[in-house]
Amino acid sequence: MHILIAPDSFKECLSADQVARALAKGFQDIYGSELSVDLLPLADGGEGTLDALHAAGYGALQTAPCVDPLGRPHQGRYLLQGERAVIELAEASGLALLTDAEKNPGVTTTRGTGDLMLHAVSQGARELIVTLGGSATNDAACGIARAFGYRLLDSEGNELPEGGLALRTLAHIDSSACHPQLQELRVRVACDVHNPLCGSDGASQVYAPQKGADETMVTLLEEAMQVLVRHTDRCQAEVPGVGAAGGSGFGLSYFFSAVLEPGFDLIADAVQLESYVQNADLILTAEGECNFQTVSGKVPQGVARYAEAHQVPVLLFAGALGTGWEKVLSSGITSVIPIAPGPITLKDSIEQAEVLLSAAAFRTASLIQRMIQ
Repeated sequence: MHILIAPDSFKECLSADQVARALAKGFQDIYGSELSVDLLPLADGGEGTLDALHAAGYGALQTAPCVDPLGRPHQGRYLLQGERAVIELAEASGLALLTDAEKNPGVTTTRGTGDLMLHAVSQGARELIVTLGGSATNDAACGIARAFGYRLLDSEGNELPEGGLALRTLAHIDSSACHPQLQELRVRVACDVHNPLCGSDGASQVYAPQKGADETMVTLLEEAMQVLVRHTDRCQAEVPGVGAAGGSGFGLSYFFSAVLEPGFDLIADAVQLESYVQNADLILTAEGECNFQTVSGKVPQGVARYAEAHQVPVLLFAGALGTGWEKVLSSGITSVIPIAPGPITLKDSIEQAEVLLSAAAFRTASLIQRMIQ
């Protein structure tokens, strides 16, 4: 039997690579040398994408100096493969880089992500895949734009401070000193939300409170985004998805002519998922919690879509079952397998996740072996 193991990570618990190896162990304990396995850790374009791609053998991991969301010196990573680089916004501009007391989307910046993009360009990259998710910012990627030479000026010609709040006094955008290769650069953005830049469903009102903004700051950030729109492109501000990562989808679209694409499909294309699916007799995928969101562009649903086209069965191993989990059974998933053998606390489930995954895979492999004998 030849199986493909293509899971997502278990957030704040196990990387996608660790999940894949735990599942493989369970099947190998039953099938031994009769089993061949492809391990293909995946992600949907959010946090963890870089690690998943690296574990899948994609690209060479690079480290470069940049700044963190508060402008402090930092070392960030990205992947480089030929003329293509994968940049994870959370590496330099992520919420995980700040303490709770430091979270402030009014002043945080995406400039560090721009630093990583620039470094990749200096190493020969001409196509950049930027994955959004986990951002600490609400500056609509203006920090990234500044790293490439854009100047954001007030009415007196002074450069604005970093951060989203400063955009309230934006009067002019100067592109005369932009990076010479900017026009030749292809930027693709992994984006799986549908929020516009402004309004009740926009970047500031939906996501800024998660990054430390109180009600007053949310109102001011919304004003700042409205000012930015007046100096850029109102129509583009209404495109679904541009509100992602504090409006980074908008800034990347406007300043870099970036194309927003479904995150999973971008990653699947990069690792050539379809070629693996074609060779598999069975596919195992996994995620921390299977619920109604699983069918909205998450890894298991994406894997199932590829598998369905080649009539390969897919088993989804889930750390927990949430509301609406049964919807996945009509999206190409053959069966959903909770990894817990019985009642268990969340704490114990997280601490024992690796063992539980292997045990669940062992039980499943044993059942399959008995059924086909």
